[in-house]
Amino acid sequence: MGDYEGAMAKYMEALTIQESTLGKNHPALALSYNNTGMVLYQMGDYEEALSRHRQALGIRLSALGKDHPDVAMSLNNIGLVLRKQGDYKGAVSKYIEALDIRLSVLGKDHPSVASTCSNVGLVMCKMGDYEGALSIFKECLVIEESVLGTKHPSVATTYHNLGTVLNKTGDHEGALLKFEECLAILEPALGLEHPKTQICLGWIEDVKAALTRLGER
Repeated sequence: MGDYEGAMAKYMEALTIQESTLGKNHPALALSYNNTGMVLYQMGDYEEALSRHRQALGIRLSALGKDHPDVAMSLNNIGLVLRKQGDYKGAVSKYIEALDIRLSVLGKDHPSVASTCSNVGLVMCKMGDYEGALSIFKECLVIEESVLGTKHPSVATTYHNLGTVLNKTGDHEGALLKFEECLAILEPALGLEHPKTQICLGWIEDVKAALTRLGER
């Protein structure tokens, strides 16, 4: 927490100077509001984080127009906070707004598009829309493998997400395959003792146990 508090103090100092010298609606303030919002998010102060990201969004909309990547960034960040607050419908709405901008400006084959797709999929999963989540994660995987390569950590995360959703739908065999794909990336990259690798191994053991209980293995 100390690191976050130190970062917050620095961002607030910069913000105070900017507000006094540039005025509260200057485009430069948007980045400071964004940064303070991200730190507050990490600290768990979601209401205040949401307020800062909305301030950043307002400035960016006014200064840059509605189709700018920085506007998409603010919308995505608002979605992150809303998801943490359990407002899944609100989060999906903001993610989709961000996704539309990023698709229009950056094109489909861009890491930011993949990350926003992933955010949409995570919320769909929370809402119980497993078919929608699967569809989104599959799209995300295609983009990531094309742009980042097949061994990138983000690809492992998407395999993990696919495994989680398939497990929820009862497709344990399919889930196991996805978790094993995830492990095949994480183990060489991070080693067996890394927390992410251990989490993946835990899922593999859980799914294998479920298959044994069901008599499928």
